[in-house]
Amino acid sequence: MSKISIDQIVSQQVTIHPCLDWVNGQLIVGVNLKDGGTAVLSSAQGLIKPDGLGMVCELGKKFSGAVSPGLAEEFEKYRAASQEQRAPENGKNLLRDLATYLRRFVVFPQVWLPEGLATWILGTYLFPVFQTYPYLWITSAMPGCGKTALGGLIAQLSFNGQLMVAPTEAQLFHLPETSRGVQVWDEVENREETDRKKFSMILPVLLNGYRNGGAVPRQTGKHFETSAKFHVFCPRVLIGLTKLPEPALQRTIQVRLVMRTEQQSTELYIGEKFREEERRLRERCLLWALETADQVNGSYQDPDLRQALVTILGAGRVSDDIWLPVFAVASAATSKDEQFLNTLREAARGLSAASQKTISVQPQVIVKRHVEVPAETERTGALELALRSLEHSGPVTPQNLAQGVSGALGRTVTEQVIGKGLSKIGIKTKRKKGRRVFAPTPEERERAVQTLIGQEDRRTGRNESMGPGAG
Repeated sequence: MSKISIDQIVSQQVTIHPCLDWVNGQLIVGVNLKDGGTAVLSSAQGLIKPDGLGMVCELGKKFSGAVSPGLAEEFEKYRAASQEQRAPENGKNLLRDLATYLRRFVVFPQVWLPEGLATWILGTYLFPVFQTYPYLWITSAMPGCGKTALGGLIAQLSFNGQLMVAPTEAQLFHLPETSRGVQVWDEVENREETDRKKFSMILPVLLNGYRNGGAVPRQTGKHFETSAKFHVFCPRVLIGLTKLPEPALQRTIQVRLVMRTEQQSTELYIGEKFREEERRLRERCLLWALETADQVNGSYQDPDLRQALVTILGAGRVSDDIWLPVFAVASAATSKDEQFLNTLREAARGLSAASQKTISVQPQVIVKRHVEVPAETERTGALELALRSLEHSGPVTPQNLAQGVSGALGRTVTEQVIGKGLSKIGIKTKRKKGRRVFAPTPEERERAVQTLIGQEDRRTGRNESMGPGAG
């Protein structure tokens, strides 16, 4: 047998994802060339071929880059200038502009929430710098609060963002390799049998996909004869009404929206009208990421920043995995501006506290309460929430409607209670495609609302007449 020499052994190489990655202390962003080839824009070296950076991930060799000729030219001019002449993108102004853009189209229940979301969005342009990157869960107690609108805006402003309804298994595994972009999953529910099957597919991605290097094995090929390891680390936004599985909740920042009032107005969003404005915001984010990646990495490894988060949030996953990456972005972007960081601290405290609570609803029917809430009032609140849900949904089974109301109220409301209550105010089930569902017309729903309000007015009036001193 012939002797093998030591120098024949291949040295272990880092696997890189050329669409977006952090390699040997530099941020690289994928560039598609006119001849069909690929290159990368390196924060340290400029426009280069990926050869020599590491072993390119097989599943990520073909990617959809986010670098335009104009952006590449702008960054190359920045690198060519001397240190004294360089004028980097102003991170503080960029965060302000992102937050302002979000406020134009969505009403937020807390004044600090747009700044927190803007920082998360900016972080999607260099998330491979971090060991973890938190998910966002956009939820509300009822439909019609702007969840999908906000998710769509985040998709348009984030790195390679995509808004997806009911993504397939192939998309869940392939897109993190080929686009490294933000996945915005709309209508994430967990109620029907089909939803449970979907969650059995989604859950491994959620559990592994928020941590750098997270991978999920799968069998591929025509006869599933090939084993492949899919790297699923990328930022995600989950949109839905119902509760997520606990392991997923531990990896998320929960954003709870509320129904806007008649006095609160927003600008009408027409995608095509704002495409150029969004494109420029994205390019500013990417340019800032390339120019500032070193500072962000330094902030992320700053022990003082980590200790400051432990002081306000406690030690453990919440401070290290959820908020440290976000604060590292803010610290680098604002040059440790205390006013902005205080706003972000307020957001972290508020959102972390909200994550420990169940969603609650304040019904629009105002009821004067004394010591405890009468059972009839509880029933009225549940029926009102059910009617509001029916305004924004298609045909829905009694079971699903009851589960949605229960999740929103934070207590169990049976389908019998919902069914009998709605029937008494004129909303009855109809048979559609072999099953009984609630599918009222707008006129039927409006009549039911007026009937419910009339019943509550009469009942409340009788209670008040029987108060202290009556009879």
